[in-house]
Amino acid sequence: MQTQTVRTTVNFDYNLYRQLTYDAATLGTSLSRLVNDRLLNPNLINTKSSDADWDFFRKMAKKYGSFDSDKALREERDRDHA
Repeated sequence: MQTQTVRTTVNFDYNLYRQLTYDAATLGTSLSRLVNDRLLNPNLINTKSSDADWDFFRKMAKKYGSFDSDKALREERDRDHA
């Protein structure tokens, strides 16, 4: 049994549209399929994108060394309120 669909026009914020098309390309699916999947499963996690993000951060850590973000935030806060 085939699912019925409706063709419509939706206006997206430009940056949101770019993110959605990037996610669709990364997952190898269409924008329509991605939007439908996300609307039907709002808690669905994009694991491919998440894995790619973590790989990027791992590469940065190897290249530039470890980074203590808590320490950096405290230093910036103290500097701003000095």
